[in-house]
Amino acid sequence: MTFPPVRSSIPRRAVSAAAVVALALALGACSSSAKPGASGGTDCKTTNANAKAVTALVQKGLQAQIAGNDTQAEADFNQVLCSDANNKYAHYNLGLIFQNRGKNSDAEDEYNKALAADEKFGPALYNLAILRTADKDTEGAISLYRRAIAANAKDPNAHFNLGLLLRGKGETAEGNTEIQTAVNLDSSLRAKAIAQGVPLTGS
Repeated sequence: MTFPPVRSSIPRRAVSAAAVVALALALGACSSSAKPGASGGTDCKTTNANAKAVTALVQKGLQAQIAGNDTQAEADFNQVLCSDANNKYAHYNLGLIFQNRGKNSDAEDEYNKALAADEKFGPALYNLAILRTADKDTEGAISLYRRAIAANAKDPNAHFNLGLLLRGKGETAEGNTEIQTAVNLDSSLRAKAIAQGVPLTGS
């Protein structure tokens, strides 16, 4: 089975840049006891940055990540965590960096930290489901996809992947329904659905 890939960096797909700014402004600066992310060893340049500085660091990290400079992005996101230990976007994007490097344990740790800040954060739920699938934990992946869909019912890839997993464990009718929903939301998935032998309605 071919699954749609991991979620890309935020805010390219899941949230807008304005949402990132709004979150940072709402959270403000955290205490000086904040620690950096899973990569460890970060020399915190500051532990009491104001909301504007935290926002600027998040955006700087995103720009580096989008440009393909994961080393710089990792450093920037860890600096965010020095002042704002619960910044879900920094944790999520660190998780994505680690996942793309094959450091799945570190990635899972960062996604879980993002979810500790926001248990309905769909991109982290989705990527954790990808990790569970890779670990052959079908039930765990199914549970995470259901949570991702509960957070955002219009996520076609979550519906599609859930459908594939359900079909794989013999729950064909429900699996087909999920894949049909995915195709209704994103017609580009039709060819993949047909390749899996899923009976579809509509053109």
